[in-house]
Amino acid sequence: MAGPDGEKAPASGTDKKVEDKAVKHPESTSVMQRAANALRAELDSLRSGATHPGGYPALLTPELQKILDGIELVMGEMSHLELVSIRTKSLPRAPGRGDVVGTNEQVPPMPEYPGEMTTQIPIVRDRLKKAGINPDKLNGIKIAVIDNHEGKKDEHNHGAQVTSVIQDGKYGLIHDAVVIPIETRDNSLGASDYLNKPGGLGQAVSDISCTLIEDTTKDLREQCLDKRDPALRVVNISQGYSNIKMSEHIFGSMVKDPEKFRPWLNQLLGEEKANEWIASIKKNPEPNEQTDILDKPLWQAIVNFVDSKLAQDPRFKAAQEEYRRTTEQIAKQGIVLVVAAGNAQDDLTKFKLNLKPGAAYNWYAQSNHVIAVGGCDLNRTPGDRSDDQVTEFTSHGNGTFHPTVVAQGAKVPSQWLGISGTSFATPLVAATVGLMLAQNPNLTFSDVKNMLEQNSIRLQGAGPEAQGAGELNIEQAVIAAARSVKK
Repeated sequence: MAGPDGEKAPASGTDKKVEDKAVKHPESTSVMQRAANALRAELDSLRSGATHPGGYPALLTPELQKILDGIELVMGEMSHLELVSIRTKSLPRAPGRGDVVGTNEQVPPMPEYPGEMTTQIPIVRDRLKKAGINPDKLNGIKIAVIDNHEGKKDEHNHGAQVTSVIQDGKYGLIHDAVVIPIETRDNSLGASDYLNKPGGLGQAVSDISCTLIEDTTKDLREQCLDKRDPALRVVNISQGYSNIKMSEHIFGSMVKDPEKFRPWLNQLLGEEKANEWIASIKKNPEPNEQTDILDKPLWQAIVNFVDSKLAQDPRFKAAQEEYRRTTEQIAKQGIVLVVAAGNAQDDLTKFKLNLKPGAAYNWYAQSNHVIAVGGCDLNRTPGDRSDDQVTEFTSHGNGTFHPTVVAQGAKVPSQWLGISGTSFATPLVAATVGLMLAQNPNLTFSDVKNMLEQNSIRLQGAGPEAQGAGELNIEQAVIAAARSVKK
């Protein structure tokens, strides 16, 4: 399930790469870099004045010095920032805000408030230590991360960022965790592969969707059942797909090359409307209010087609059933699967699409034998949950499947400083489960799920379809696991 490459389907991840729909703007990058260099020069000039014995300029207090250090860190992040522009603003968002399809990120955004990025984890770790629990001691428990790990390390690929939330020595919850990276299978299927095939659009939807689920099922069966490491107890899946993400893949392909996809546009919109939409793409490559109006009918037509196709597709139903059977077998083996819920809810809000409940919800989270994770925003008050809110992008479930809990999914501490998406809320929960099992390795999947739900706090403004039992209290869940050990 590799990330988007030309017309290839995006890898399922709760954040997404969007090279196939993006237009780079080096001039914007250079402006930001010049601003960063200018600010850095001002900082150097300020620091060059007379200093106190403590090493800071005479005009600066130690507190202001810390602020300047934080600004300088942000400038360093800006030096490699690459801006992208997307036809439809609601599709790709800041890292982690694309649907778990990719779980595949965009480039990292500049942190809004650097101090917040490293605050929550130290607070949680300190509370665990005060409770007599070593947050770095897993007693041999291993955590696997199924993700896109390939690529240059300096590109901060999705798998590396997810892993850093678990084990990074600066940003991770568990500084000394053993994390097993498992590379996802390369799914090279893309919409354009089906343009000249008899099955056309319908076959594209079926093949791409089914292959994604089937490949993930194979990964899980192979790693958790066929050649399982006995120490493996937790598997993190921050990738995924959904009906709305399948629709997004088709829409993005059409945006990139509308003339190529004219037959499908005629099929979905009729020739007159298709011509009007193609003309709008050529005239307005950037999104605006007018293009949003023209885009909505196409979006609705695509999602209607995808919903109808998958609802009647026996192969898709069989793939879902096999995935659920596999997750059940894995749970019986004592392995806890922790899966991202997805980040596509605000896609539906933007265009006011008429969709059935759960259309944005990650297919991999649609099992009773996984811990599904949504995202919440700490609103710059880490340690105080009274004002926390479910993020607008967290995909909602339905009456059958919905998130188990939510965890911090906005501006999560990682190597990108502040990164957003359920992709990064998920490893916080996976790390929590690892610590729980370290306290009591005899806990079953059901035990873990019950403890997570019982130690969560219901947030205002959202129902269970968005937050499940509520925001996870990490330290209380781990303490509950420790207390469950029979003396």
